[in-house]
This record gives sequence, C-alpha cells and structure tokens, in this order.
Amino acid sequence: MGLFNAFAHELGHRAVAVITRGGVTHFYATDTGGAHMQHTGGARLPIVVAPYLVPIAALLLVAAVNTTSTARA
Repeated sequence: MGLFNAFAHELGHRAVAVITRGGVTHFYATDTGGAHMQHTGGARLPIVVAPYLVPIAALLLVAAVNTTSTARA
C-alpha cells in the first residue's frame, strides 16, 4: 500500500474522529503499508467508513485547486 496511501487512509479516520468530537490516542503509518489509528469518542460508524467514502487525497486536491482559483481572482 505504501506510506502515502497508508497515511492518507488513516488520516481519513483521524479527520472524521476529530470532526465528530472524538479524540485520537494513537496514529501511525509506515513505508511498508502498516498503519493504525486509535480513537476515543466520536461517531464510530462514520469514523470506520471515512477513508472509503471521502478519501483524504481527494479533499486535499480539491482544497489545493480552490486555493489556487481563489488566489487568482
């Protein structure tokens, strides 16, 4: 899976955990594709499915495009 993909996947879990008022107690990703995120509180189902429904890489790309478009205007 690789470091970027593992990191982006776990970051998706982490983002939704924080958005749903949960806390993140453990987060890591390795270059061999191993990754883990542990949370307390928050909305469990959205946290579990977050990387599959809203990939963080896509959100970063949209944010970058919007920032570039706004800067030009």
